[in-house]
Amino acid sequence: MNSIVRLPKSKLITVFTENVSNEDKRRIEKLKDQFLLLDILVPVEQDPDEDVYYVVGKYAIYDVYYNEDDHVYCLLEEYSGTTRNQLIKIARRFLFHHLSSKTKQRMVDQLIMNQFTEHEIFTQTYFQPSQKKTYFYHADVPSYVISQNEQHSRPSSIATINQVTRMTNHNQLPDHIRVNLFARAHNRTLTQEQLRAVGKMLNQTEGFLELTDIQQKKVLQFVLCNQAFLIKTWQQKIDSYLTGKKL
Repeated sequence: MNSIVRLPKSKLITVFTENVSNEDKRRIEKLKDQFLLLDILVPVEQDPDEDVYYVVGKYAIYDVYYNEDDHVYCLLEEYSGTTRNQLIKIARRFLFHHLSSKTKQRMVDQLIMNQFTEHEIFTQTYFQPSQKKTYFYHADVPSYVISQNEQHSRPSSIATINQVTRMTNHNQLPDHIRVNLFARAHNRTLTQEQLRAVGKMLNQTEGFLELTDIQQKKVLQFVLCNQAFLIKTWQQKIDSYLTGKKL
């Protein structure tokens, strides 16, 4: 039988870290004085061997509502037995559409670390197979690329890494182009618009693979900068009309 307890924060252990959006923080702060006890109960499980409790839900309430408090009102639940079971419980309790992409990615990463298969994640949580390319690396992504991305302080989105992999494999691009694009992805300087532009160049032109490495690099650089080039051209056109000239 679940029971309500008031526990010191010093005895609470978070199993997961949610990236609470600023919008959700404002909502909680706005309603802070209107919450009922049921609204602020944080579900926890007591460790069977130690005097500590694992937080297994309501992380936004725990992080924001109780931010400056020393004690937390909790709903004591039956012990799940393993971190794996606790994680799946947490994942099911999320209001999925409110989660940031960072929180979703962190949840997928932790589930995978705890030996969940993709099938288990799709059948036991709110994640859908249609989100596979967004939160799961494609099987063809090189291991060194995954390692570099995971070690980066601000990793690129998996969707971008997957898109680069599909495009470079489909077009059989040389290694130096792959390395260039992956490096830009790791540094978060590769946008979806740029990738689409590269794809159009490869699909709607001929002869790119016949160029030398240096020529390919120059063409790639030009394509990646095409948006800035187009904006400059547009501005010149506007300026020409403003000054009474025609281009």
